[in-house]
This record gives sequence, structure tokens and C-alpha cells, in this order.
Amino acid sequence: MDLNTFESEVDPVILARGREYLQAGRVRLVTAPRSGACRAVVQGTQHYTVTVNVAPDGTVVSTACDCPYDDGPVCKHVVAVLLQRRGGVPPLANPVLPPLSDVVQDESAQRLASLLLDLAAESPTLADRIRTELTGQHEPVAARVEGARRRIQEATGHAGFLDYGAVSAAIEGAADVSQQAEAAWDDRQVMLAIALERCLVHELAATMERADDSDGEIAALIDESLLRLSCVQDMDAPPLDAEDEEAAFLSLLDAAKDPVLAGWPDWQLPWLREAAALATTPQRREQWETHATALAPLSGAAADGYLGQELTLLRYGMLADYGQPAQAEAYLRDHLNFPNVRQMAIREAATHGQFDEAIQLARDGIEQERTRGLPGAGTHWKQVLYEVAVTADRPALQREIALELVTGGDFSYYGPLKDATNATVWPEIYHTLLTKLENSRHGSAYSQILIAEGEAERLWIYCQAHPHEVDTLYPHLVPRFRTGVVAIMGARIEAEAERAANRDYYQRVCAHIHQMVKAGGTDEARVLVSRLKARYPRKPAFQDELGRVERRLAQPS
Repeated sequence: MDLNTFESEVDPVILARGREYLQAGRVRLVTAPRSGACRAVVQGTQHYTVTVNVAPDGTVVSTACDCPYDDGPVCKHVVAVLLQRRGGVPPLANPVLPPLSDVVQDESAQRLASLLLDLAAESPTLADRIRTELTGQHEPVAARVEGARRRIQEATGHAGFLDYGAVSAAIEGAADVSQQAEAAWDDRQVMLAIALERCLVHELAATMERADDSDGEIAALIDESLLRLSCVQDMDAPPLDAEDEEAAFLSLLDAAKDPVLAGWPDWQLPWLREAAALATTPQRREQWETHATALAPLSGAAADGYLGQELTLLRYGMLADYGQPAQAEAYLRDHLNFPNVRQMAIREAATHGQFDEAIQLARDGIEQERTRGLPGAGTHWKQVLYEVAVTADRPALQREIALELVTGGDFSYYGPLKDATNATVWPEIYHTLLTKLENSRHGSAYSQILIAEGEAERLWIYCQAHPHEVDTLYPHLVPRFRTGVVAIMGARIEAEAERAANRDYYQRVCAHIHQMVKAGGTDEARVLVSRLKARYPRKPAFQDELGRVERRLAQPS
């Protein structure tokens, strides 16, 4: 391999990615290339060490990289280093290229045919386009899908666990198939597109079971695939003919039952959602219902869980689109145990001006949560009820619910509560509100109200009773209570220092000392650091961290 011409021996995709790495500044030389060998660190999904050895005549003697890539002579990390290394070797001069039309016309038919076949072997999409242009026929869908499946499996492997660092390289084949599927949607080859998406999701979901997908690369490809399913209903494209629409409907239904997707409702539902959009006849809706009913047991999902709720919403949508309005409304009312269904029922009632009904549905939601004994019972439904009250212009109800929400610890409703309350009765409500919050577990809302109202005295009393909140409250207490604030900080720091037993805790203690300085306690901080250094002489890590603070305090401000 020659440094000047090595590109001809490297996969074009690997070459392009190596260039991108170099242009992005991901290459850092560790040893300068004074001799033939150099070592570099390249930042990819993690930091990889690359070594290259180049002879004086430009011959690449050896290359090495600790990444898992082994599908070609060099990986993209080595390419990036070779490109940078070539800065010291004169590159080949860029020739003046003749027009492509002239090159093609001067070439023999046999040579052009060979070139087309080589290009087609690298790109199934291009192969299908060439075939279509020359014969008017597409490659059979089954053959395209089988080729896509092999491409994915060749990259991911058939066995063995994929470590974190190996995932990116393993899903390159799947990324290629994803591009093929996108191209099929663009060309409005709907059946091919659905088949490729099914293949892609199936293979990637199976790979998920034996891979460390901490970066979410596999999941992201699956999500992209499922998002593209909405292209079935592309309003800007010609509608499907009856035969293709029926085939698409059945394929989408069948995909939802893929056993590999069991337990992943977010990856099952998109297939059913798009199938529901095609369920335009009673027969199709009956088929859809059969599949949907069977899905929950296959997934091991509870009937009243997330999957059940989403299926209920889809059923309601089909009833609203194809059934009688009264039938759809009755179905909605029969499934109010699902939060999203209740939310939809409230929205529908409010949209049609049925505010009393919307209010009652929200109140029933509050009671339902309370009956179930859930934490923060009814908070969500109180927020919904407040929005209905605003829409319905019911100020008394707005004040009632806003007061409940603020009392429950949601400070965001304090301003609306005050704005909606008559000034003559506000002092009484304000007093009642503070009394309820003062000794409750909602101290944050209490202190935020005191800050909003400029109640420094009461805030200081609260801070003394809750010293752990001093870091949040001190900006509103200094300078009136600077001495007291700094004293509280100092006492807390000393207590933390006594419990600290490793560097992480020592750094946390020192961070609080810096906070003391921000509160105006620079002199007190210096005394405290000296005291802590004297008290803990046998904790070298703590001494080290305290020393850093001490040096910073010694610098002129």
C-alpha cells in the first residue's frame, strides 16, 4: 500500500468516514512522525489508538488500530491518520479530468457493462434501478428483502454478544438497508418499503437482545424505520391501487405479531396504527380487531396497561371515522379507566362546549386516583380541570383548583391564583396558604412564595429551620443575614467533612466552601479551611482538595 495512492485499496465508505474524522479534528498525534512510525489517538465511539509505519518512499509498512473493524485492509481511524500523515508526503497532483460523457462514449460496451455490474453489486438500490431502466421490471421483493437480511446479518454476526464499542460497526449493514427502505418510499414502491422495514426492525430487535446499545444506536434505527411507516398514507403521492392497499394492510397487521417484538409495545403499535388507517372496510376492521385482540396475550401485557390503552384509542379512532358518533362516544365513556382515554373524553367535551361534563370527568379522574391510593392523587387531573376552568371562563373554579395545586406544592399556579383573586380577599387567602405550606412537605413552594413576595424575615426563619436549603436561598438572604447564612454554611460543611471518606465527598465539601465564598464569607472560608486541614492530617486526598481551595482563596479577588 502506498501513502500517495492508498485510497484505491480502501472501501469508499470507510475512506469517506476517515476524511470526516480528520476534518472534524478527531485525530491527535501522540508521537510526531519524525521517523517512519507514528502513533495517534482517534476519537470515535471511544478513543482508539492507531499506529502507522511509513517508509521514506511512501510505502505503508504497517498499520494497527484497537477498534473491532476487520472487514477491510484498514479502518476509518487508520484512514484518518494516513491522510494526516500524508501532510509530509507530496500528494499526487490533481489531473485535469475529461468530461464524463467523453469517457463513456470512448469506452467499449463490454467495459461499461462490467462497470455497471460492479456498481450494482455494491448497491441493491442502484441494481434495481438499472434493471428497471433496461427491462421495465423491478427485482422481486422477496429477493430484495433476502439480500437485505443477509447484509444485516453479515455485519451483526449470527452469535456472540456485541460490546458497546462494536455496535457502530455491526449495524453498518442495517444502516444501508435503512437507506434502501427510504429510497423505496421515495420511489413509491410501498410493498418493497414495508417489506424492507419489517426485515430491518426484525433483525435489529433480535440484535438488541445480545448487544450493549448504551448509545441507543440500534433503537434509533428501529425508531427511524417505524416513523417512515407513515409514508403509507402520503397525501402528496398517488393513492395505492386496491390490490396493493390490501397487501399493505395485511403486511402491516402481520408485522405487529412478530414474536421478536413481544414486550416492546412501542415497536408493535406503529404497525397496527398504520393498518388502522387502511381499515376502510368492515372486513378489514374485523381482521384488525382479531390481530389487536391477540396482541396483548402474545406480548405478556396486562389488558389495562399501556398497550391496552393505546389499542383502545385506535379502536375509538376507527369508530369515530367509520361508525356512528353515538357509538364512538359510548365506547369512549366505557373506557375512562385509561388516563389517555379520559383525557380525550374531556377534550372532546370541552371542544363541543360541554364544560359541565368536562369538569365532571376531570373531578371523577381525581377521585379515581384517590381511590387507587396513588401518590400525589389527582394532581394531573387537577391541572386538566384548571385548564377546562380557564377555557370555560369559570374564575371561581380557577381559584379553587389553583389554590389546591399551590397547596400541593406546585408554585407555577401561584401567580395565576393571585391574579384571579380579588385584592380585598387576597390577604386572607395568602395567610391561609402560607399556614398550610409552612409545616408541610412542600417547603420549596413555601420558600418560592416568600421570595416572590420579598418576605426576607420569614425566609430567614425558614432557612434556619431547613439549613440544607441554604445554597438555594442565600442569594435572597444576603446581605441582610450574611453573618447568619455563612454560619449555617460553615456548620453544614464541618458536619459533611466529618462524614466524608473519599475524594468525591471531599470535592463536594470543597464545593460548598466555594459557595460560602459566593455568599460573602471569604474570610470565614479561609479560617474554616485552616481548621479542616489541622483536623484531618491523615486524609491526604482531603488535604489535596483543601490545598486547592486555599490557593484559590489566596489569589487577589
